[in-house]
Amino acid sequence: MKYKNVAYSIIGFILIIFLWTFISIIIDEQKLVFPGPLITLNAFIKLLSLKSTYLSIFYSLFKMIVGYGCACLLALIFGILAGLNKWLYKILHPLMLILKSIPTAALIFLFIVMAGFDNSPIFVVILVSFPILYEAFYSGIKNIPNDINDVISLDGGSSIKNIINVRIPFAKNYIILGITSSFALAFKVEIMAEVLSGATIKGIGCSIKIIQATTSDMSGIFAWSMIAVILLLIITYLSNLIKKHFNNQ
Repeated sequence: MKYKNVAYSIIGFILIIFLWTFISIIIDEQKLVFPGPLITLNAFIKLLSLKSTYLSIFYSLFKMIVGYGCACLLALIFGILAGLNKWLYKILHPLMLILKSIPTAALIFLFIVMAGFDNSPIFVVILVSFPILYEAFYSGIKNIPNDINDVISLDGGSSIKNIINVRIPFAKNYIILGITSSFALAFKVEIMAEVLSGATIKGIGCSIKIIQATTSDMSGIFAWSMIAVILLLIITYLSNLIKKHFNNQ
C-alpha cells in the first residue's frame, strides 16, 4: 500500500508537470505570462544561489512564528477559560464568528494603518490563526470525560496545577490537531499579507511584490512560488509526523 501511494504521487506530479508545460506552450510570451517548468527551474536555481533568498525565507518564517506564537498563547488562555466557563464561551462566540468571517484582505489594510507595513503581516497571522487554535483548546477542555472532570473537581478543578497536569494532557489530541492543521495556513497567510501590504523588510511575499512592481518577467514570481510550495510541503509533512506521533501514544 505504501508503494502504491508513492506511485500515485509520482503519477500526479508528472501530470502536473505535463499540464504546466502544455499551458505554457499554448500561451504566447511564456516568460512574461506563464513560464514553463524549465524556465521556472532556471530562475529557482538562480534564487538558491543568492544569500538574499535565504534572508527572505528567514524573515517570513520568523514573522509567521512570532504571529503564530502569540495566537497560540491567546488561544491557550481564552480557550481554557471558555472551556471551564460557559458564560465566557457564550460571550466570545460572536467574536469568533466575526473573526472567521472577516476577509483577510480587509484585516491587512486595517493593520497597515494600525501597525505599519512591516508589522501588519504578524497581526494578520494572529487574527487568522487565533479562532482555529481557540476552538482546538476549547474543544479539548470541553470534551474531557465526565468521570475525569469529577475527579479533578474534588481537587480544585480550575487550579493552575490541575489545568497543566491533567486537563491539557487529556485535551492534547484536540490541541495537536488544531496546531497541525493551522500552522501551514499561517505561513500562507503570512506570504499573502506581505504581498498585499508591500512590506519593506525582506520576505517571500515582499520579494514577489518587488518582482511584480519592477519587471514584467514572471519567472521570478513562479520561482518564489515554488520555494513557498516546497516550504509548505515540508511544514505539512512535519505537521503530519507530529500528529501521527501523538495519535500513536
